[in-house]
Amino acid sequence: MATGKITLPHKCPQCGKVAATYQELDDKFGFRNMNADSMRNQSWCRDCRKKS
Repeated sequence: MATGKITLPHKCPQCGKVAATYQELDDKFGFRNMNADSMRNQSWCRDCRKKS
């Protein structure tokens, strides 16, 4: 369930890549808008999402 919270560090459940800072999270994972006032990080990293 989406909470709108961004928790660091964040680890990709597929490959184990870790983002320790907000900037790393943005670069490695990206974000998604849940609704008009809620945003959260992608759970899988960009590389794993490309592969699937």
